[in-house]
Amino acid sequence: MKISLIILLSTISIALCCKCKTQSTQESFCKSEWVSHLKVKVRVTKQALPSGSSRPGLNNIKYFVEHKHVYRKPRNVTELPNEIYTPSERPACGLVIEAGKEYLLAGRIESGVPFTVLCGQVLPDDSGATEYESVLEWQKATKMRFFIVLFAIILGSLACDIIVHLKSDTAKKFQGQITASNGKKSDKWTYSKKLEKNTFHQKADECGLSNWKITTFDESGKQAHEATVTLDGIGRVTYKVGDDLKPVQKDRQGAICKGECAPL
Repeated sequence: MKISLIILLSTISIALCCKCKTQSTQESFCKSEWVSHLKVKVRVTKQALPSGSSRPGLNNIKYFVEHKHVYRKPRNVTELPNEIYTPSERPACGLVIEAGKEYLLAGRIESGVPFTVLCGQVLPDDSGATEYESVLEWQKATKMRFFIVLFAIILGSLACDIIVHLKSDTAKKFQGQITASNGKKSDKWTYSKKLEKNTFHQKADECGLSNWKITTFDESGKQAHEATVTLDGIGRVTYKVGDDLKPVQKDRQGAICKGECAPL
């Protein structure tokens, strides 16, 4: 009986744990909307997010913090607010940290305020250095500080405002999808006739460090072709898909391109 109870409690505990997808230091930094070295001043429980949030109710923790150095924030945000929210529930990957300590935290903007969870924190690539479902105390971030500053400099220097058009040049039915340099994907568009066109726009505050991918799928949904290219700067490119379902860059205006690129 005791063994069965222990197994049951263990199963419930595992089910209620926060589980995060492992990603590299660079991925975590680039996918975060904000990254800050901060000091926690006060923790307040049973807090509601501003109206319009996807998390209604008093099920959040609010931290009052002092930002020591903000390494990343949206370009339309002049100053990162000193109030940060996180879920209070363990299954929602809420983040519990101590007042008086300094941390390197990352997150997104939710309803106009900084929001953070355990997943996506900027941690060392060495998985043995810390558990992934964790946050990094600043005093333990010594080896990472150079890379954090480097990522911030690189992203700050990459002004990007890229528009990608994907246009059908065939009567064949197919699907197409665009993956931007920050990992953000477009819808999987369906094309059924020639000259149909869809557009994906990566704005200046969404820059990333990876390649762009333009992927096509045949009528059955199987991947047909994928074009990989580096796009930077400000401009637009057009990819056309012919009978072979291969996306080919046919037009480029302004954008810096490396790979199989159309002439300016």
